[in-house]
Amino acid sequence: MNRIVRPVACALIAVSAAAFTGRVDHGDTARGFTIPQALSAPFPTELKAAPTKGRLAWVFNTQGRRSIWVAEPTSDGTYATRQLTNYSVDDGQDLVELAWSADADSIAYVRGGDAEFSEKPYPNPAGIVAGVEQDIWVISLKGGEPRAAGRRALADRLSDG
Repeated sequence: MNRIVRPVACALIAVSAAAFTGRVDHGDTARGFTIPQALSAPFPTELKAAPTKGRLAWVFNTQGRRSIWVAEPTSDGTYATRQLTNYSVDDGQDLVELAWSADADSIAYVRGGDAEFSEKPYPNPAGIVAGVEQDIWVISLKGGEPRAAGRRALADRLSDG
């Protein structure tokens, strides 16, 4: 990242994290800082700058629920942040390897399993009966739901035809 983008990215992540503090159950404040408070703090990872348009993307893990957030420059020279994906359950599935499209209008990412990309079975801490898969997904910044672009997409094409 260049010298301008890095401080802006850090500031955006800090502001976004601060916005979450109102959503976290702080429990009994008379007891002081608690372990549940520490574990429920939002945690950003996977910060990626777009190749054009000055956009940034990162994964936010809030109480185990991982979603992709983006920051985009506004006309007044500031940045606006928004949540791009909405994985609303703590299912233990990582979001990793964010990659921007060349035009910075879409983001590809890997969801499922863990970030180790090994031959071991994928972790399934939520006990999802159907099991979990690791797959490549793509989402447009223009809106809509993520669409499978990896193994799942290939399996769907093969079963359709």
